[in-house]
Amino acid sequence: MKEKRKNVETNMENLIKAFEVLILSVMVGVILLQVIMRYLPVSINFPWTEEIARFTNIWLAFIGGAHLLDGHISVDALVQRLSPKVQKYVFVFSNIIQCCFYGIVFWGATLMSILESGKVSPAAGINMTFFYLPLAICSIILLVYHGIHIFKMKKSKEVTKEC
Repeated sequence: MKEKRKNVETNMENLIKAFEVLILSVMVGVILLQVIMRYLPVSINFPWTEEIARFTNIWLAFIGGAHLLDGHISVDALVQRLSPKVQKYVFVFSNIIQCCFYGIVFWGATLMSILESGKVSPAAGINMTFFYLPLAICSIILLVYHGIHIFKMKKSKEVTKEC
C-alpha cells in the first residue's frame, strides 16, 4: 500500500512538472514570437500573443504555486514545544482546515468558471473559463497533497518533517 501511495505521489509530481514545462514553453515561445515580429522590417502584429502570454503566466503561477506550496516554509516554534502526540493532532487539524479552505476556493473558482463561460477574451478569442480554471485545478492539487499528508500522519507513529 505504501509503494502504491508513493507511486501516486511520484506520478502526480511528474505530471505537474511536465505540465509546468509545457506551459512555460508556450509562454516563452509566444513572447519570443512577439519580440521577433516587432523587430522585423515587415510590420506584422499578432494581438493575441499578449493575451496568450498573460493566460499562460496565470496558469504557471497557480499550478506552480500549488506544486511548490506542498513544501512551503512554516513557522513551527510553538508546535515544536508541544508533545509529539499533540503535534500530531495539531498537524492533522491544520491540514483539515486547509482542505476545507481549498474546497471553498475550488467551489468559488468552479462557480466563476461557469458564470464566465459565455465570455471570450477580446484578442485571442479564448473562453474566459480558462482564466478561472487554474485556480480550480490548483485547489484540487492542494486538496490531494493535504489529503495525502493527513493519511501519512494517521499511519505514522510520530511527527516527522516529511509529514
